[in-house]
Amino acid sequence: MAEKDNPGVVLPPALIWALFVAAGVGLNLAWPLPFLPAAWLNPLFWTLIAIAAALGWWGRISLRRHGTAVIPYRPSTMIVETGPYRFTRNPMYTGQALAVLAIAARFDNLWLVILLAAWFPVMHYGVIAREERYLEAKFGEVYTGYKARVRRWI
Repeated sequence: MAEKDNPGVVLPPALIWALFVAAGVGLNLAWPLPFLPAAWLNPLFWTLIAIAAALGWWGRISLRRHGTAVIPYRPSTMIVETGPYRFTRNPMYTGQALAVLAIAARFDNLWLVILLAAWFPVMHYGVIAREERYLEAKFGEVYTGYKARVRRWI
């Protein structure tokens, strides 16, 4: 049987993100856990959401511009080292993390910040480590060199 040409992530990263956000919203509805001064809520939200959206879209556009997969269930055709990929190997996941913090700020929801601490290992083991093994096996020294030059997160 031929091996699949994708990293075999446990769930789509956007679904993992949505599940954690839904859990945080649900917990906050049941047991509100505010943590920020009211004057910070909107400015912090708008700042973080703008950075998150820009980083996520820049990453997506960079991958598409090079004709490689955005969705981790499709084969990667190359290692992209331009755009945000010059600074972080995971700009879209970094954007997701910032979006959680933005939502936490907007709704003064400490549960989302707490759950973000659990989101990182789920993403690491369920998505990122699998993607890294796949890319290293597929692209060899091209990917290991890139890994040595560029941080996983910012």
